[in-house]
Amino acid sequence: MKKKNKKAKDPAKKAVKLFPLIEQNIVPCLPIHSIKADGMEADDCIAATVRILENLDEPRQVIIVSTDQDFYQLVDNHTLIYNPTTKKLLSQQGLQEKFGIANVQNLAWVKATCGDTSDNIAGLFRFGLKTLQKCMKEHLDAEDRWSFEQVEAALHEHKFYDAAEIKLAHKIIQLVEPLNLKGEIQARKKIEFALDKGYKFNEKEMFRLYQVTPIMKDIGLERLKQKTLVFYEFLHRHKKAN
Repeated sequence: MKKKNKKAKDPAKKAVKLFPLIEQNIVPCLPIHSIKADGMEADDCIAATVRILENLDEPRQVIIVSTDQDFYQLVDNHTLIYNPTTKKLLSQQGLQEKFGIANVQNLAWVKATCGDTSDNIAGLFRFGLKTLQKCMKEHLDAEDRWSFEQVEAALHEHKFYDAAEIKLAHKIIQLVEPLNLKGEIQARKKIEFALDKGYKFNEKEMFRLYQVTPIMKDIGLERLKQKTLVFYEFLHRHKKAN
């Protein structure tokens, strides 16, 4: 008789068990802060955080770690994006040169029209960056954000142009419009708390939790030790900056 194959472990279920453990026990040991707000998705929280940090009396340097191109529109003199896949920092100048536009906030229109399969944005059929640059040639150097009327006037003759679809895609993509007030107030309070509390790294407690928590064994002790070096480097840079 053939033995029945054991059901493969569901990574989603494992994550559900792991997340509360990390949030309640591990995060307090690390020099990081978790920010959540009612009615706001992660990308909205990040957008709100960037805006709040940039509007402080002393604006903070912000680095967003993500491969999500939606965050490109948040990049400016104070905000960079680190792509963990390519190991590269994306600056405002780099994005301007890459897409050929003066205002990176207009990248929401680039994504809405050209599409992005990773985010299920279809875009226009057979429509790429070069085509957009040709159609929007008069507006590429504009420092203001493009209006829907400008985009429609430039693209309405395109064979596959669909005004309603592009307008909806842009609304979904953009992160710079005002967010829900309650959520933003919550985010602001948590950011102020994080700035006031500063950064602490309790290595002793983290390793104690590792010893007594079975699910943490999957990380591997050597890998955990390597990760601690990242936090030491972060703390060193933070103290040096202050």
